Amino acid sequence: MQPPRFGLCDRCANQRLVTTGRGSTFSMCLCHKTDPDWPKYPRMPVLQCPRFREAED
Repeated sequence: MQPPRFGLCDRCANQRLVTTGRGSTFSMCLCHKTDPDWPKYPRMPVLQCPRFREAED
């Protein structure tokens, strides 16, 4: 099985992957913690985002 693709979020420092007990994986945006109006789970795939920060490997 291939890992899910979340677009720009896959390379973003603000992303955290959340896996449910049933095995589904969702992309959570940590920007929601400081801005409740920001979507916690954005629509996928994200193609552009003003809060994108390149993740360090």
